[in-house]
Amino acid sequence: PICLDVVADRFVLTGDLDIRAPGVSRRERLAAWVATGAEWYLDCRTPEEAAGEREFLAEHAPHIRYIHAPTDDDGIPKGPAWFDEVLEGLGDALDDGSIGIVTCHMGVNRAPSALFRILLEQGWHELDALDAIADGRSVAQVLYATSAFEHFALGELWGDVPSDPRRR
Repeated sequence: PICLDVVADRFVLTGDLDIRAPGVSRRERLAAWVATGAEWYLDCRTPEEAAGEREFLAEHAPHIRYIHAPTDDDGIPKGPAWFDEVLEGLGDALDDGSIGIVTCHMGVNRAPSALFRILLEQGWHELDALDAIADGRSVAQVLYATSAFEHFALGELWGDVPSDPRRR
């Protein structure tokens, strides 16, 4: 069986379909994701890294909506445009309770950082969100957490988020 790293009972936080466990194919990994009830797939990899992914999903899991919010895993703080792209790409899926896959190449930096920003948007306290990510995926480093928090906090200061954020 394939072990999935689940955060907040609805986000599968993972590396991409090409991260293989011994004896597990790309299709088997996708089948495990489909079995969770996943309705969307947030891909944080660059276009070069993600080449062919949208087509593979369209062929083998057409009911899963592909969302591409690309960024390099270069260790450089992420600007607000990337987090805007993540949140805008999710749209209604952010609050509709749907199950989603959040991925980058290894599931260590970009995807956990995007998920951290998503959880903040949903009203989670930042420490609870980081704990949930660490509990759900032990290899997660959340390298861009500071950028995600700045995006969230500055949005509050600028009035871009509700004045009464939901807190977990």
